[in-house]
Amino acid sequence: MKAAKTKKRASGEGSISKATVHGRPKWRACISVGNGKRTSRYFDTQAEAVKFLQSASVRKARGLKVADSDQKLRVFLRSVWLPAMKQTIRASTFESYSQIVENHLIPGLGEVPLSKLTPQKVTGFLTDRHENGTRSAEHLRRVLRNALGFAMRHELIFRNVASLASCPKKEPKPPKFLTVDESKRFLSAVKGHRLEALYAVALACGLRFSEALGLSWEDVDLDARTLTVRRQLGRRGKGFSAPKSKSALRTVPIPGFAVEALKDHRLRQELQDRPLAGSRWKETGLVFTSTVGTPCEERNVRRDLYRILRENGLPAIRFHDLRHSCATLLLAQGVDPRTIMQILGHSQITLTLQTYSHVLPTLTQDAAEKMNGLLADG
Repeated sequence: MKAAKTKKRASGEGSISKATVHGRPKWRACISVGNGKRTSRYFDTQAEAVKFLQSASVRKARGLKVADSDQKLRVFLRSVWLPAMKQTIRASTFESYSQIVENHLIPGLGEVPLSKLTPQKVTGFLTDRHENGTRSAEHLRRVLRNALGFAMRHELIFRNVASLASCPKKEPKPPKFLTVDESKRFLSAVKGHRLEALYAVALACGLRFSEALGLSWEDVDLDARTLTVRRQLGRRGKGFSAPKSKSALRTVPIPGFAVEALKDHRLRQELQDRPLAGSRWKETGLVFTSTVGTPCEERNVRRDLYRILRENGLPAIRFHDLRHSCATLLLAQGVDPRTIMQILGHSQITLTLQTYSHVLPTLTQDAAEKMNGLLADG
């Protein structure tokens, strides 16, 4: 590493010099932090170095910390950021953050001190994760950017390198869904099944898995043929929380076949499940429960769904793909995208259109044919 000073500043102001780091030209900003110690930072441009030095000088004059923290990222994430987040976010979000921290951020960057994190290091980490296909690189960067933003607000670092890092984008895969014929075969396959109503409601109303499992009988009006999404069940059945956004709090119409399935389900719950469970029955008020009244376990439902699909020669879709199937079937019938956005609880119509863009070419062609039929001569 070589450095050549470009301009000498007054004592205590710090200095900026040209440098070479691993064969690449850099600008080095150096400033005294007290007790005879100095700290240096390297930047791609002289303007960045000047900006850092100016900020550090102001902070030094105010008696504030000048240098980035030397605390390792893993210590910061585990001991500082996650405990702070636990008090402010939903349990499901906290669990997701914790998994990303332990499974990705710490193995990849955990031993790097906050003061040594650079856009290049973060870019390399994200590229590696993207190439290994373990997780969406953009999602990992979003979580790291959130954590480093917290560190900036608490004056542990002076810049958010996750915001400056380059992030490879993963091409979104078109959602899987059941066709009209496959949907009919699926509903026929679950006829009489203990969770027939769960599958029928998911397909007919486009509920998220957590929303369906959090549904209570108080949320269902079978006479009005509507249900209201007020809450969702946490992962692994860990408590309930409000829907993920204001738009997710919604009232959804229930098609007739799903209403009938819900009526049969309520009778089965009252006349079969409760008597069989006896004293083991736990009253939760939930629509969809285990055989003893407790919330359904996601993995058991998924296992059951995969078995039904496999035994009936249907595509191997996820439970969430029943939601995609609902939207796709509605779009194919010419239902207005804004109406579908409200049914699904999307926050923006662009999300609806982008997610289900695979249906749009068919719809636009159909619109052209209708226009031709309306205005063509003869």
